[in-house]
Amino acid sequence: MARRTDDATQMVGSTQLKVLQSPTDSSPYKEMDWSWVWTTHPNGIPYKQSLTSYAPNVRVFGQDFNGSWTGSQVAWSNVGGGVQTLNSITDGTANTLGVIEKQMVTGLGTLTWANYTLSGTVGSFNGAHVWATTDITDALIPFFGTTCNDPNSAADDVYGVYNRANCRFGNTDPNEYFHPPSRLLIPSQQRHHNIYPFTSGGVQAVMMDGSVKSITTSVNIRAWSASVTPRGGEAESIN
Repeated sequence: MARRTDDATQMVGSTQLKVLQSPTDSSPYKEMDWSWVWTTHPNGIPYKQSLTSYAPNVRVFGQDFNGSWTGSQVAWSNVGGGVQTLNSITDGTANTLGVIEKQMVTGLGTLTWANYTLSGTVGSFNGAHVWATTDITDALIPFFGTTCNDPNSAADDVYGVYNRANCRFGNTDPNEYFHPPSRLLIPSQQRHHNIYPFTSGGVQAVMMDGSVKSITTSVNIRAWSASVTPRGGEAESIN
C-alpha cells in the first residue's frame, strides 16, 4: 500500500471517491482505520482507508490457485491478480458479469485493521470493502464469485457455501453454481461473502460489454451462475 507523495497523512486509498460509493448504499460508515507496523503516520495515528460499494467478479479478473477458488486465496494467494482479455470470455461479454453493487459494510461493529488483525467484529462474518490496498483479510476485499450454492438443495440458499474449493455439485454436472443476490437481512445476520440489494429493485450490475442490468433476488440460480463464469459454456444467461 502506497503513501501519497503530496500528502504524507494519507494513503492512496484514503480519499473517499464518490464514483466508488453508491448514493443508495446505507452503510454506517465510509472509511476505516488501517495500519501496519511498517507504516508510520506523521501524527502517530492509523491511516484511513475509504470504502467502495462495488465489487468485481473474481472469476473474470482473477485466476485460480492450484485449480481452486476460495475467498481466502483471493486474499493471500493473489487469486484476484489475473490478466483477462475480452477474447478469453468465450461465453460472451454481454452474458458475463463484471462488477456488481455490494454494500460497503456488512454486519455490526466498526471494523479496524492492524497488523494482520481485524478488530471491531460482532460475530464471525462482518466485513467492509476497502480499495487500493493489499495484504488484508478477504473480509475487507470487494469481490464476488467464490460463494457456492447447490441448486439441488435449499440448505444453503440463505448463506451459500463459502471457502469451498470449487462450486461444482455432484459427479456428473460439469457446471459451477454460485450464491446469487439474496434478500436483505438485518445487520446481525449478514455475512461479508453474500450480496445484498441496496433497494427493493435489486442489484445493479455491469456486464463485461459495458451494459447495465438490474438483478433481483429472485434470479434463477442457474442463470446467475452462468453469468459469473466467463468460460463455463452454459446456455443460460440473465435476461
